[in-house]
Amino acid sequence: MSRRASSKAVEIKGYEDNINIIVSNDASFSEVEAELLNKLMGAKDFLKGVPVILDVGNRSLSPQQFVKLNQILNDRFNIMVSAIRTNSEQTRRLAVVNGWKVEHRRQQRKKIIEKLSSSKIRNRKVNPVKKNVIVEQDDKKLKPNSDDKNDTYLYRGTIRSGQRKAHVGNLLIIGDVNPGGEIIATGDIVVIGRLRGMAHAGAGGNSSAEIIALHLQPMQLRIADYIGRAPDQDPESGSYPEKASVENGSIVIQRIK
Repeated sequence: MSRRASSKAVEIKGYEDNINIIVSNDASFSEVEAELLNKLMGAKDFLKGVPVILDVGNRSLSPQQFVKLNQILNDRFNIMVSAIRTNSEQTRRLAVVNGWKVEHRRQQRKKIIEKLSSSKIRNRKVNPVKKNVIVEQDDKKLKPNSDDKNDTYLYRGTIRSGQRKAHVGNLLIIGDVNPGGEIIATGDIVVIGRLRGMAHAGAGGNSSAEIIALHLQPMQLRIADYIGRAPDQDPESGSYPEKASVENGSIVIQRIK
């Protein structure tokens, strides 16, 4: 199957404590509107009730365009916009008039660099259960227990090449998993970001476990004892959330509608 590059008019990415909806400076507004609607339809369950930052970069929104984005995000999908990130004075004024918090994109970039220079921020974990965090161990040593379904470990940040994150229970990653990165859980795995490394759900034998990602483009998928190679690239791959599960003795990937 031939592959074309997925559209980049709108991206939804997790970083630190925030979910970011990033609007391309190069796409036309009609392209932005169409792709935003398409991606929010697929990700509405992920984003329901979650504060997001709308990052429009250098784009100067007209009053009509600002109203349209507000209608899509707030009215249609009930998404809470915690702030808009912009370098445009016109867009900033529109946001202020409409009661939106404004972050200057250059100032935010400086704050991100400062955060990344701090090991305490870079390695931040939310509600860790230390006895259940297992790193650099063979997957077969992960043993599920009766409380797995209620034990979800949330990690904010990027899993880079050579890094490994493992947990007894469910694993929720807000961020990207880069090629060469590994995430392992005895329960389900959910990635609010790009999954391009290796993911192993159901480690320990739970074949009912699932792997879900906003952008599912892995090097390898494993569920219990089932192993799947990197899937054939769909022309729309990476444009909508997908779920991997075991059906009829093999791993299958389905679009989440």
